[in-house]
Amino acid sequence: MEAVYRHDMYHNYLVLRAGDDMESTYKYHMLINNRIKGFAKTTVRTMDNEKFLYYEISSRQTMRIMLEKEKVDYRKLKNILVCLHGCMEEANRHLLPAEDILMDPSMIFCDVEMETVEFCYYPGWGRKFMPGLNDLLQFILTRLDHDDIQATRTAYDLQMMTTRDNCTFGEIVETMMAGEPIAVSQKEDSPEIMKEMQPENLEIKKRSSFKISEPDLKKLHNATNKGMMVFGTILAMVTGTQMYRAFRDMEYGFFIPVSAAGVAVCLVLSRLSRGALSEPEEVPLVPGLEESEEKTEEKDPHPPARGNFLESQSTCGGDDVCIKDFPFTVGSLAGRVNHVIAEEGIAPMHARVIRDGEDMYLEDLNSPGGTRVNGERIEPYGRVLLEGGDRIEMAKSTYIFR
Repeated sequence: MEAVYRHDMYHNYLVLRAGDDMESTYKYHMLINNRIKGFAKTTVRTMDNEKFLYYEISSRQTMRIMLEKEKVDYRKLKNILVCLHGCMEEANRHLLPAEDILMDPSMIFCDVEMETVEFCYYPGWGRKFMPGLNDLLQFILTRLDHDDIQATRTAYDLQMMTTRDNCTFGEIVETMMAGEPIAVSQKEDSPEIMKEMQPENLEIKKRSSFKISEPDLKKLHNATNKGMMVFGTILAMVTGTQMYRAFRDMEYGFFIPVSAAGVAVCLVLSRLSRGALSEPEEVPLVPGLEESEEKTEEKDPHPPARGNFLESQSTCGGDDVCIKDFPFTVGSLAGRVNHVIAEEGIAPMHARVIRDGEDMYLEDLNSPGGTRVNGERIEPYGRVLLEGGDRIEMAKSTYIFR
């Protein structure tokens, strides 16, 4: 099934070609004439004597893109299946069979927080529901947060249930809803955690020691030396006065100890000023433990292509965008994108730069305001090869690709 994305006025659509005999079916008319909760709003348009289903997907992202850099925890897993369960109940209420629900992650659409998940219904698709759900769960397994033990166990259990011949989705929902988050004590005592705590799996670390940076150490040395000089001068004056009095009064028994004490104090002060503040050495936790691995400079597996930053041309003083990671996403929602553009008209996830070998492409992420390269608008999820000097426009933000 070939999927095409279109922008029309202020709306974006997923476009699928309607089947030849779809118009004569009950499912087709039920889908078109009703706004069914949990499914993307669907309309029909005719072009060149062919009918196409238009699914409105404005301001939403595909599940595949949403989970590219984000892991699925128990809350997200449960929410996906709860939304799917709601869709199935609505489909059943409208007498629509579940096997026509598209389970491809590229055709499942979510809001940026993944609180709402919408599915597409294609009359006549006719694929069995459980194999489709199995494929969806296998995709989710590759995006699981394996630190979340509850999510890991539940996802694997549900995926195994879908392979049984007599399993129903009702049983899957019951299994999902019956699960409770693992308590902290249970999580700490889990086999995975206990295995990590075995002595042979523990990494021996060096005990941190008190350190002073080189510039601060020099400043401290200078300040200490000045203090020592002042203190030594005062002490020398006092000692000299006592020595003069002892010599004047011919008290040699007092003169010799005072002289010796003065010399000893001067030696001690000199020693302290030279070596007392040397930088302490690190003390390893295990005696004799030394660094066995030399630090090697990590090389970027993806060296920069022809351009690696976007030069801002905005009059409002926008920042240049340094492209580091791929795919590199820009938008207005911090925490979801690599670079935040806080301007009116910028979608939460607006566009992204993708690398393919030495080439770099700009892809629009279904943004309502759209993305333009050299004045030409990119269709939703469409890609354009970037060349040095290309002019990129996103809402009121303008950049030059370098």
